[in-house]
Amino acid sequence: MDSTGDCLLLPIFPLECTLLPGEPQVLRIFEPRYKQMLDDCLLDDLPFGICLVDPFHPVNGWTGPHLIGTTARICGHEEAGSNHIIEIQGQRRFRIIEIIEPVAPPMDAIQHRVFPDLESLMEMVGGDDDARLYIRAKVEWMMEPEGSLDDSFKAELEDIWMSFLSSLAKQNSMPEEMIEEWKDAQLTTVCDWDSSSIWRIASVLVADPNEKQSLLESANLLELVTELMHIID
Repeated sequence: MDSTGDCLLLPIFPLECTLLPGEPQVLRIFEPRYKQMLDDCLLDDLPFGICLVDPFHPVNGWTGPHLIGTTARICGHEEAGSNHIIEIQGQRRFRIIEIIEPVAPPMDAIQHRVFPDLESLMEMVGGDDDARLYIRAKVEWMMEPEGSLDDSFKAELEDIWMSFLSSLAKQNSMPEEMIEEWKDAQLTTVCDWDSSSIWRIASVLVADPNEKQSLLESANLLELVTELMHIID
């Protein structure tokens, strides 16, 4: 991740999912362009950006990204045959200022039925040493949603969180005598009711990528919580 003026240059991974700050996920990497991205990130111990796909704004023939995403820190990596399995965790929100196109269009556009190896593909498409197969972007950081919640919001969020935990405990056949102690312990992880608390609750309760994207684009804490309540209702 290079600094370019007041912006940062970040690898971008458009996916049909949305990563929230603090949220863990596991990804399978198999395309040459993202193997190149992974190599670059692992070499310099850098994050990459995950953005929900935006099919209406393609980039050099590839499906483009939404302009607001989250950086992903690589927590674990292993090879599985020709695939790479990585464990990631969401970090900070960013906004794309300028997209830098990848050097090659999709494989269909260059008439290949299978992925060649990375070295062969780079030789075929050409480009200088700075050329990349994946999308990059100049980005700026977004501030964490700030503000405070009144007691009614806090009480409603606590009821929602406790209700979810009760259902989860019963689904997993947790002994009755352990449930309340476990719920109290889980409540301490969100009891500050700040943005990190709300991201944690949202990453557990919200599954739809577009709904998570609407949360990710919130300007302040009240907007974030109001949108979360609307989605849950």
